[in-house]
Amino acid sequence: MPTLAISWRRLHDANLPGPLFLTSLIPYAGTPIVMILNLLPPKTEGRRFDRPTNR
Repeated sequence: MPTLAISWRRLHDANLPGPLFLTSLIPYAGTPIVMILNLLPPKTEGRRFDRPTNR
């Protein structure tokens, strides 16, 4: 479960849809695909998924 949550958030940081994590269920190819996607740098557009801070 922690891997799911971390990967989902990383995909959101890269402004990609979280359900893209489900590609890891594809035998042999899915896990490397998700690992590569998790290495993408964060984008400013991905901040729309962050919680607003009132400071």
